[in-house]
Amino acid sequence: MNPMAHAHPDSIQITARFSSALDHEDWAKARSLLQDDCEYVIRGRRVIGQEHIIQEYRASASWGSSTFDEITYRSQLEKCRDGRIRVTFIDRIRKGDHRHVYKCDQVISVDQDGLINRIMHFDRAHDEQQLVCFLETCGIHRSTKH
Repeated sequence: MNPMAHAHPDSIQITARFSSALDHEDWAKARSLLQDDCEYVIRGRRVIGQEHIIQEYRASASWGSSTFDEITYRSQLEKCRDGRIRVTFIDRIRKGDHRHVYKCDQVISVDQDGLINRIMHFDRAHDEQQLVCFLETCGIHRSTKH
């Protein structure tokens, strides 16, 4: 059975509200759009549950705001053929005189009840390499978790 066969008809609007909440660090709003046992797959790890998932996003945002002089978030959405939504997160980063734009993708599934039940994170190899170079240029070291 195709798990997306029963995707919510408003999945793009629901995902837009979720990505906007993340972009504005509105953790309560983002949490309210997640199914209780939502699964977040990121860099080989599985994170289960609203609170744990929000902790992941919050930790990443906290690291960014404490590390960079300026960071702004934006996202773009695209509906996949199977009903899932691809979100491209675009982070504009500044540290001193150095600037960088980082992009990654997340594919989001919304269930029949209008709640997000699965998030799959995909790093773009080229963007990851450029980010590593940017961080090295700025003298920043990061754990692989962020």
